[in-house]
Amino acid sequence: MTSKSGDAKKHAQAMAALGAAKGGKARFKGVSKADRRELARNAALARWRKQVPSVPRAICEGQIPLGRTYLDVAVLEDGTRVVAERQLGAAFSRRDQIHLSRSTTGKRLPRFLSVRRLKPYITPEFEASLAQISVFRTVDGSPLQGRPVSIIPELCRVWVRALDAGDLREFRHQGIARDAGALLEVIAESKGIDSLVDARTSFDEVQARDELMRMIDPFIPTDFRGWTRRFPDQFFRQIFRLESWDLRPGFVQPMPYLGQLVTNYIFGQLPSGVLDELKKTAPVIEAGFRGATGTPALIAETGNQFLDGLVTAITSVLCTSVDNHILQTNLAKMFPKARPIRLAEPEGPRTKASNEPPLLALEL
Repeated sequence: MTSKSGDAKKHAQAMAALGAAKGGKARFKGVSKADRRELARNAALARWRKQVPSVPRAICEGQIPLGRTYLDVAVLEDGTRVVAERQLGAAFSRRDQIHLSRSTTGKRLPRFLSVRRLKPYITPEFEASLAQISVFRTVDGSPLQGRPVSIIPELCRVWVRALDAGDLREFRHQGIARDAGALLEVIAESKGIDSLVDARTSFDEVQARDELMRMIDPFIPTDFRGWTRRFPDQFFRQIFRLESWDLRPGFVQPMPYLGQLVTNYIFGQLPSGVLDELKKTAPVIEAGFRGATGTPALIAETGNQFLDGLVTAITSVLCTSVDNHILQTNLAKMFPKARPIRLAEPEGPRTKASNEPPLLALEL
């Protein structure tokens, strides 16, 4: 009895495999090679996300130029700054076929230090820091290996020291070393590798907006704070333009009038039924940083059509106002029954007036 059931099971498996093979061929019949590659990539990403759900994800990405190539850098959800291992190796080797080298301790060195003539210039402290490598997800969810960006300055110095000592014989290696020296100058001008990464990934703007949200929270009703975080970046940029303020990390300024603007002209204009719905479905304010939105948009995408339309209209008024007086005039024409607000003068010293013109200078 057991042998018969075992034979039946094997026969069923063979039939299933035959059917799967035919089904697979039929599925991809007429599908281009590029489409097959994309389907396989998406399937692999889905399996990978299911297996490793706790891998940190990048919220901001960017590139740091290195000669004719570049380094892929990212800022993760917890604020950690990383450089992609794959592009780091490509930028500092610039050829597909390489011979791996070993350090003075016998450990195999990563690809970006594969040139044997670099070994005398690798300090024990730098070699120990090379053990820090981890996996992260890009903004689109793809897995990558990354290293802390703190290794970049010392890596550049290793190449520069080898060049100054005359130990780099190949013209290609000399070019890499000169590019590394130029990158060191850029890092110095940016006041550190972290500041450079923040600028190249727009993470400094994310930090500035995060600080701004914390400043205006006390002036926004609790039920609406989550919605305020979904306003387009241009909404806040234009307010700062009108006040000649610099939207940057560390900016400290009382924001009562901004709270009045949001309360009186946005939430105060919505029907009571919409307000009740917003209170019930208010987004949760999560810890950590909000991802970069790319180009600052004028159109709100909060998920509520009434709120989207009103925020977009107010943002347009902000963009078309040359100064605070015209802003008040335009708002009064749009909302004649709303209680007017006064944009207060800042208590601290004003920054240099912004030369950025309004997107469209006119009065409604």
